[in-house]
Amino acid sequence: SASAVRKSNVPSHASLHRRMSDIHNSWLRNAAADLDDDLATDGALFMGSIYILPLEQNKYVTLEPGTYVLLTCRAGEGYCRIMQLINELDETLDVLEPGHNVRCRAAIRSNIPILQGMPFAARVDGAIIAEGSVMEVLRHGA
Repeated sequence: SASAVRKSNVPSHASLHRRMSDIHNSWLRNAAADLDDDLATDGALFMGSIYILPLEQNKYVTLEPGTYVLLTCRAGEGYCRIMQLINELDETLDVLEPGHNVRCRAAIRSNIPILQGMPFAARVDGAIIAEGSVMEVLRHGA
């Protein structure tokens, strides 16, 4: 009957509970991995906003977690590792393409003082590919 077909398409309470549990456990594993990554990383950690400039020379440029860029600001420059890219829905991204503005978690091993609100440029192979600003300093480094 039609009512039996409709009932079979509705997920059971137990299956919904398992799915929510899977999502929660996945989030916990990711959070623990992020914390381990933070603790194993030397230098300053910060959250920032970053935007890949949509220029002709950048049309094939992408940023991925783990990418090193030369971070340049008024206080100096140093190599910075992009650890995480986060969109407006607080989802982690695997890749950032030109024209998109997201938050990033990054680490820099340099004597550059990292300050909240500090603007920066990201260079790859000498060319500025992205710009951004520091939103929050998570840990000051040495």
